[in-house]
Amino acid sequence: MAGRLGIDQSTKTHDELFLDEFPVLTEPFTLLSGQDLKRGRSVGVQTSGGKIIGQLTTSSDGSETSIGFLAEDADASSGDVKVAVFVSGSFDQNFLEGVTGNSVAIIAQAKIDLAKSSVFVNRLGQVAT
Repeated sequence: MAGRLGIDQSTKTHDELFLDEFPVLTEPFTLLSGQDLKRGRSVGVQTSGGKIIGQLTTSSDGSETSIGFLAEDADASSGDVKVAVFVSGSFDQNFLEGVTGNSVAIIAQAKIDLAKSSVFVNRLGQVAT
């Protein structure tokens, strides 16, 4: 069954992004034009305009705080696009660190930012912290 943004949420197959069967939820956002981001990229909301961009820990425009991870590749090179963002789930830190645009520092900050929500980031085989 397709979700609001066309993501099929009815089938469960092994996916290296996820660590376990913790419920996965997505929310719709608008990705700011000029970006081409990959699934799993940590994203933040710019306070001016409310659109998301790839999380930049050195920014001070709101995007330094992660709100979740992109649910699918998104190409906004030529204009804003609607995207789904994972706002709940248990994610593999090793996978996330390998996504283009993410870094060890970005994922470490995202882990802190998302600790109060239902987003968990750990390495496979590591006890949740």
